[in-house]
Amino acid sequence: MRSNLCLWDAPPAYKGSGRPRKHGAKFKLNEASTWGEAASVLEVNDPKLGRVKVSS
Repeated sequence: MRSNLCLWDAPPAYKGSGRPRKHGAKFKLNEASTWGEAASVLEVNDPKLGRVKVSS
């Protein structure tokens, strides 16, 4: 994935005025401040990469 990848969360519920939103909160891969709390964490030791940590 690109380091500057941007994804959006589901839009909030329609409030009844104006056009409904198309996007929710923005998630930027290279900005840790936009990351939410991790539901699970996996850590493994790879022979080539060393310690690898994956959070989802």
